[in-house]
Amino acid sequence: MARTGGRAPRWAVATSAAAASALLVTAGVALGGEDAALQPATVGLSAPSTTSAEAPAAAPSVTAPPSSAVASEPASTSASASTMPSREQTSTSALSTSAAASAAASSPSTAIVDPGLAEPEYYTWPGATADAPLVSFIGDSWTRGNGATDLVGYAYLTGRELGWAHRVLGVGGSGYVLGGSDDLPFDERILPAVAGNPDVVVIQGTINERITSTRELKPAVVDTLTRLVRAAGPDTEVVVVGASHVPGLPDADVDRVNDVVRAEAARQGLLFVDVVAEGWSDPTDPSIWKDRYHVNDVGAQQVADRLAPVLRTVLGG
Repeated sequence: MARTGGRAPRWAVATSAAAASALLVTAGVALGGEDAALQPATVGLSAPSTTSAEAPAAAPSVTAPPSSAVASEPASTSASASTMPSREQTSTSALSTSAAASAAASSPSTAIVDPGLAEPEYYTWPGATADAPLVSFIGDSWTRGNGATDLVGYAYLTGRELGWAHRVLGVGGSGYVLGGSDDLPFDERILPAVAGNPDVVVIQGTINERITSTRELKPAVVDTLTRLVRAAGPDTEVVVVGASHVPGLPDADVDRVNDVVRAEAARQGLLFVDVVAEGWSDPTDPSIWKDRYHVNDVGAQQVADRLAPVLRTVLGG
């Protein structure tokens, strides 16, 4: 379903505690993470008041690409964030998780009454205006940017190419089942992804689930996409991006994962981007690969060049 344009100054409007609680009750999940600030306007959401003790959630390195650290294996190890890509400005704010929210994370029917949401912020490349669309990315090491210089991967490049505000929540080695280097599977990044009412959420991958049985993978995909759609609400488009064939793995291993994800996306009426069928990243082209599992700068730009028009079309632009 296409919609037109971004919604003018939506992130200048503070979200009340009741509204934030309603969002989280609908989502039925809770997670920790970090977001970064929208420039030039550094405006966050109001934090709801809480009455119970809260333990700060682990802070995964998902808000900004560090200056180095490129993994050579699919289950990559995250480096701590240190510097941003050139020309990007950022500030960060952690999300905390209450005991009640943590207990509810494993059950979509459990209401979260004390979400403990703490001022999610945004970041963008210069040029995005306050009324520009916002896109959030959930994914694995490809979304994180492994293989690209300074970890400026396809997600950052797509946001810059579109001129949209963008939040990147990539964790190396993660997936629908696997938590990866920060022990955060995709479903535990849903709430940071939907905070601020983004126009689009992209969920990408993943080749990491090649080691997960279909019996375990399928219900995790069903649960994650169901939670994401509920949490995002009717004003946010959800785009599901499949995993790419890579030089280091048999095509059949990736195809099995994509078949599971594609089927569930179709069942829920979500757009599935079949990057294998469309040949976004040819595993036989050495010019686009940093290693056996990750594209380099050329490959990342190639993905961004293909994904950007898809997202424009989704919003009717």
